[in-house]
Amino acid sequence: MKKLVLCIMAVLVLFVGCGKKNKEQDKSGAYVIEYWNALTGPDGPYMTKMIDAFNKEYAGKIQVKQQIIPNDDLYSKLAAAGSKEANKPDVILMDNTRIPQYVENGTLLDLTELVNKAGIKGEDFIPDAWDATIVDGKNYAIPFDSYPFFLYYNKKILAEIGYTEEDLKDTTMDKIVEMSQKAKDKGYVGMAVFDAWPWPEILMGFIKQKGLDIIDANDDTKVNFQRPEFVEAFKQYVATADKGLTNDPSVDGVIPFNEGKALFKWDGIWATTSFMALKKDSGVEIGLAPLPRIGEKNKMYTGSHNLTAVKKEGNSPEKSEAIMEFMKYLSKNSGEFAAAGQVPANKTTWASETFKSMPFAFIADYTDSFFYASKTQNFPLAGWGGLGKAATGYLNKTYPTVEEALKATEKEVNDQLAQLAKTKK
Repeated sequence: MKKLVLCIMAVLVLFVGCGKKNKEQDKSGAYVIEYWNALTGPDGPYMTKMIDAFNKEYAGKIQVKQQIIPNDDLYSKLAAAGSKEANKPDVILMDNTRIPQYVENGTLLDLTELVNKAGIKGEDFIPDAWDATIVDGKNYAIPFDSYPFFLYYNKKILAEIGYTEEDLKDTTMDKIVEMSQKAKDKGYVGMAVFDAWPWPEILMGFIKQKGLDIIDANDDTKVNFQRPEFVEAFKQYVATADKGLTNDPSVDGVIPFNEGKALFKWDGIWATTSFMALKKDSGVEIGLAPLPRIGEKNKMYTGSHNLTAVKKEGNSPEKSEAIMEFMKYLSKNSGEFAAAGQVPANKTTWASETFKSMPFAFIADYTDSFFYASKTQNFPLAGWGGLGKAATGYLNKTYPTVEEALKATEKEVNDQLAQLAKTKK
């Protein structure tokens, strides 16, 4: 009887051991990586193409199962997974503004040792993109891409009012207002805008040029909305609207712009591919330029997608190394993702023919002007929530003056940040 019990125990141990292996590996012995991202737009197929190429190259060693999930649903699904390891992904393509939150709540794996072992170096990346992945001196992500914002312009209208594309390479907001006025004099819209999404990221850049951040450097429960430099930056931001050089803000400015009736439009880099397609579809030829200055040096707000690993109890060292190999592959080959309308964060990929062929390739000369969100969980609320609301309220005339828009919004945001701080105690 004793021998029977020992045999049964030996079989159980063997079964459990095999079960652990099968949990991490498929029948071919390949480590299986669950990868989530929110690339639900035109960039999704480009990522899928990269995943297919990876799976082909690493067949029998590593296989990636991708899930493309709408952004809000992705983080709801992650929260719903709770402590159930089987329901969690291994890798998430995460926006840089979310990294501090998911480091603090213990979701993300410290990648420092794996990054060093893989030979990944910060000097190969856009400086601020790399810095955005480091929390308390530790690596929690590998930057994948950067998405700066541009000033898009109609080439035909620009020539018609007597300017060339060279005039936009290092220009000022005063010059943009001047050009917009000349466009209006010719019967065009100067600057296409939309109050439902007024691109607060443009304003963030202007504020940075004035030497400020959105959030107080000494107290992240307070914003700087009423500082004189902040007010001046806001006034520059809405100058074309104040002078009647925009379309009705309640109408999406992309409509007159796509129809060839507007000179300028702010937008993110992801809009490049659709704007470039206008020439073929309707004959409207669009160019893109760096954002204008309001100070001596340009500063352009830039976001980034980052490859992060979810902390999972029981992952073997081999599984962790497989995850890092996948991340390294995506980073090394991210030059191909430029075709999706993004700047690869890995500078070594800028020599790729795909990147060099893109109309925004010139932005490689401007990456020293990039800056990323403050490393505080309060940034999204203060930035998109606060600045976006102030801009919308001013453009749709809820507030008659810039000062009133910023004063009312500052109070509301500060109250929300204070309440948020209380919930963390």
